[in-house]
Amino acid sequence: MLKNDKISFTLIGGEKEIGANCYYLNVNGTGIILEAGLHPEKKGIESLPDFEILKNFDTDYALISHSHIDHIGALPYLIQKYPHIKIYTTPQTRDIAEVMLHNSLFLSQKEILDTDPLPYYPREQIDLLIETFNIIKVKESIELEGYHHKSIKPIEISVFDAGHILGSAGFLLKTANHKIFFTGDTCASKQTIMAGADYPNENIDILILECTTATNETTITRKEEIKRFIKAINKIVDNGGSILIPVFALGKLQEMLALLNTLMKKGSIPELDVYTGGLGTEISSIYDLHRYTSKRTNNKIILKNIPQSQLNQENLLSDKYFKVPSIVLASSGMVFENTVSYLLAQRWLKYKNFAIFFVGYLDPKSPGYRILNSNKNDVIKLTASTEEIKIMCDVDYFRFSTHSNREELINLVKILKPKTLILVHGEPEGMKWIQTKVQEKITDIKIIIPELGKEHQITN
Repeated sequence: MLKNDKISFTLIGGEKEIGANCYYLNVNGTGIILEAGLHPEKKGIESLPDFEILKNFDTDYALISHSHIDHIGALPYLIQKYPHIKIYTTPQTRDIAEVMLHNSLFLSQKEILDTDPLPYYPREQIDLLIETFNIIKVKESIELEGYHHKSIKPIEISVFDAGHILGSAGFLLKTANHKIFFTGDTCASKQTIMAGADYPNENIDILILECTTATNETTITRKEEIKRFIKAINKIVDNGGSILIPVFALGKLQEMLALLNTLMKKGSIPELDVYTGGLGTEISSIYDLHRYTSKRTNNKIILKNIPQSQLNQENLLSDKYFKVPSIVLASSGMVFENTVSYLLAQRWLKYKNFAIFFVGYLDPKSPGYRILNSNKNDVIKLTASTEEIKIMCDVDYFRFSTHSNREELINLVKILKPKTLILVHGEPEGMKWIQTKVQEKITDIKIIIPELGKEHQITN
C-alpha cells in the first residue's frame, strides 16, 4: 500500500454479531464514525455501542447508511455524548429516521424505566437532532476535513445506492492515495421494489464488508423461491388456513406487500385480505413519497393503493383472519416479546391448518429462530418466562433477503480487489467462511475480523 496516508479502524459496537453496529475510521487525523445502532436483543446501556472507546479519538463526522435501528438507534446517545459530530446521510434515511428514532426511543425508555435506564433523551430533541442531519444524495460527492487536524487534501465522500431498503447507502472515501468503501447493508440483487445495489467502478484499497447472510448456503434463485412461496400459500389457503408473516416494519413489510399484490394480480395466489398496520404504514407512506427519488424496479408501485386491512390491537387475537383465509404482515420480523407478531404467533402455532412463514434474518437468540428451528408437534417456550406451546401449524422459511447472499459478497470482493478487507455485521462462523473463501481466491489480501476497542492500523 502507499504510505502517504495514515488510516486506522476501530470497532465500537457489534463485535462478531448483528446489532449495535458502530465503527470508527481515522483518516489522516479526521475521525469518521460509521453507523450508531442499538442491539435488538439487549436492554439499556448494554444495547448501546461502547462510546467510551471514542473518548481517546478525534471525532468529526458520522456517516449513517440507513435507518434500521441496529444502525441508527444509538445516534441520539452518540450525539448527546459528542454533540460536535456532524451527521451525513441520504434524504430518504433522514425522513425514515424521524419515525424510527421516535418509536425506538419510546420503546427503549419504556422497557427499561427503573432497571437500567439509558441516558435521558427528551423526545423533543429527536426533532432537533433530525434537523441537524446533513444531506448527501446518491451519486453525489462532498469533501470533508477534520476539525482537529487539517489534511493536505480533504476526504472526498461519494454515495452509492446499497439496494437494501429505501435510502440505504454505501460510502466511498477517497484520500490522495487511498480508496475506502463501506458497503453498509447491501443487496446486489433486485427485490420487488428495490432495484439492487450500485458499486464503485474502480479498485478499492480498503473494503469494509457486511456479512449478515454469510452463514446461509444458497442454491435456489429468487424466481424458484417465489414459485415455492406461491405453492405454500395456496396449500394453506386451500385448507382454509391463514398465514402469519413476521416482518420488519422498515423494508421487509413494504417488499412483501408489493410481492403479494403482484402475485394476486397475476392470479398466482387468490385475492386475500392482507393485514398491515402500525409503524410499517407510516414508513410505507415515506416509500411512496420517494418513489421518484430512489432507484426502483418500478416507481409506479404505490403502497397506499394496495388493498390492506388494518391490524386492530383491540381485537388482535379474535379478528377475521382466524375465521377467513388471510395473510397477516406483522412486526417484529424476529417475533420479539410483546410485539404484534409475538402475540399472534402464540395463538397461530395452535392451528393445524395455519402457517407461519419467515422471510428475513433471524437472530439465533430470538423467538422466531426458536420457532423456525423446531419441528411440528414439538413443545417449545418462546421465552424463558412464557408457557409451553405445542407447534401445530406449518412453519417455513423463504429467502427474500434484503442482503446480498454470501456468493454475491465474495463476488464483490473479487470485483473491487481490495488490499485490506474488514469483515463486520455478521456471526463468527459466517465471517470465518468469507475469510476462508476470499483467501482461497486472493492470496495477497489482508483480512481483519475486528475485536471491540482494538485499533487496527491499516496503513503506516
